[in-house]
Amino acid sequence: MMNLRYIPVSDEEKLRAALIIQRHWARYKQKREAKFRITQKRLLYDVYTPSYRDLSHEKALEEVKESRRNRQIESLKALQDAAFVYKLRMERKKDLIQCDLEIELMDYIRNWYETTKQLDQPKLPEWPEEKEYSPTFNYFGLPKKIPSEVYAEEVEIHDVVNVFYGHWFKPLMGSEVITACHWVPPELWVHIKKVLDDLKNSKKKGDKDKSKGKEKEKARQAKLKKEAENQKKLAERKQIGYIPKDSAFLYDMIPASREAWIKYCHKSVTKYNRAQTEDKWLLESKIANDVHRDTRILADKQIRENLILLEMAIKKDKGKKKVKPPMEKKKKTPKPPKTPFDMTGDLESWQLFELMAKKMLIKTYTRTFFKNLIGEYSFNNYELRNIYFEDPPASIGDIYEVIKEYCVFPFANPTIRRTTKLIQSVLFLGPKFYTVPIINAICTETGSLMFNINTLDVADKFEDKKMLIHLLTKVPALFEPAVIYIEDIEKAFWKKVPEEDKEKNPRFIGPLLKKIISAIKQESRVLFLATSEKPWDAKKAKMMKLFTKIIPIPDLDYFTLSSYWRDKLFQQHSVQRQFDFTNLASISKGIKLEDIKGAIDVVMKPERICKLYVKPLKYEELEPFLPAPQADKSYWDWCKKNVPIFKKRTAMLRKEAKERREKEERERKMKKQLEKEKKRGKHK
Repeated sequence: MMNLRYIPVSDEEKLRAALIIQRHWARYKQKREAKFRITQKRLLYDVYTPSYRDLSHEKALEEVKESRRNRQIESLKALQDAAFVYKLRMERKKDLIQCDLEIELMDYIRNWYETTKQLDQPKLPEWPEEKEYSPTFNYFGLPKKIPSEVYAEEVEIHDVVNVFYGHWFKPLMGSEVITACHWVPPELWVHIKKVLDDLKNSKKKGDKDKSKGKEKEKARQAKLKKEAENQKKLAERKQIGYIPKDSAFLYDMIPASREAWIKYCHKSVTKYNRAQTEDKWLLESKIANDVHRDTRILADKQIRENLILLEMAIKKDKGKKKVKPPMEKKKKTPKPPKTPFDMTGDLESWQLFELMAKKMLIKTYTRTFFKNLIGEYSFNNYELRNIYFEDPPASIGDIYEVIKEYCVFPFANPTIRRTTKLIQSVLFLGPKFYTVPIINAICTETGSLMFNINTLDVADKFEDKKMLIHLLTKVPALFEPAVIYIEDIEKAFWKKVPEEDKEKNPRFIGPLLKKIISAIKQESRVLFLATSEKPWDAKKAKMMKLFTKIIPIPDLDYFTLSSYWRDKLFQQHSVQRQFDFTNLASISKGIKLEDIKGAIDVVMKPERICKLYVKPLKYEELEPFLPAPQADKSYWDWCKKNVPIFKKRTAMLRKEAKERREKEERERKMKKQLEKEKKRGKHK
């Protein structure tokens, strides 16, 4: 046991020790109260950043999502079974439906024939062709070459009520035009025919020429008026600075919105669907519509044959001899296209996959989402927009949205892929620290298989160029969705190959890329992606022509840098929540994220982490380990000269600056002229 002995202490030393303890205790108490007040204020403003983040809610959310997916699969299976049963039931009723349709259409023909007896020569109706008719405000089947005055007086706009029920914009086929009341009724047809006959008998040739001249003059005046209106609209749009193009989705969205309104009205009167299962009546109505259309095609074919026989019978009754049925035009059967020779026709899909994996062309990638990537939206863009296109530059968060529109959304929805402009290839310009996570995020969110091509070793793996092209066009199409990715694509188009890389033949893949990209069609879910850190080392003419879109990654702004510092430093619970990141974000502008991460790793060592409670972290400790900011002028200079969007922007800015100078010059001259006139008036 350790021997303890008492050392006498004077009263002065005791008093001095008590004062030191009280002073430190008072300071500690004061800091604790200040921290409490600051925390209360941050909680009140909802800006408090806790040192610990509970992740249990994220796990619970994933479990809920998984249960929803399982429920969707079960409901989809039940719906498919019900659809199969209903389709069999409708197939059994096909004969009855066809019989009812033929009776209805024959009644229409009989009514037409009886109505046209008012003319000297009764006539059978013309039957709609087997093609889709897009309904308009005018009738189909009107007599040809109707004068404009007759058309305006006799042909009225009809069936406007259909606009509110959704089926007005839907294309109709065959006799559906008659059933939907878009075919000319017999009464109107007879009336127009009589008016045309009266015009033909009463008017002379001179009157006809005169009326034609009036019609031409009216058409010319209407055309001039329309052009003037269009010019006015264009002038108004030019003042804004952007002329929007016509949307390719408009004609698909209008009927879809009408149908959605009908579904909503139906759901509003039904009971609450807690399980969120699909309504069977929607699927049943679609199946019934398909069966009715198939049956109507057969009924129309039978009606056309009956019309030919009726026409022959009418001509025979009038005394015409040797009436022959019209000959059907023989349709030329197109020759089947020549199928190209399949170099791997004897291999199955799994064997091709194994071959590509052995050649190291199929690789795994890091599972990443765009929401987890580093980057913030540019909050400056939400301020008042400036004229002459002098808006704040976009940040990396805005670039993520553009990438989603070009690379993610078309993969997710086949309709978007089919209707939008085909994007076969995209090039990302910037450091690997930014571009590689973007590629991983695209593959993750689209669920794509990555085919990774290394320009430095692909020549050793494939000596036959035709085989390489064949594999890179066939295998991605078998395993859609797929992404073909090339890192550092400038090496395939190097102006001068370095001595150490000449044996690897990096230019081997360059001439083959055009054929690989051209094999990507509108209906295929394949995308070609590439990254380049030094694009000025390549032959720009050959490299730039390959890509549909070129996206340069911008410099990190203040908000992104501040968010990055916060995420990295707040991983340590001992770092004060009131740590000031403004100075760090300001001094680190122009510094790469790799260097920032390196500075954090150097400072935040275990010894320093242990002292954070006693000695709080200050930004002065991190500043010496940050390199000097370097603006990469060569990168941005190259982008401004070669990237299409930068070239368009530069040309637009020059044009706007020229117009602005001309305007200022005109105003200056007018001002001088007014001053001269004022002086003359005073002199007089």
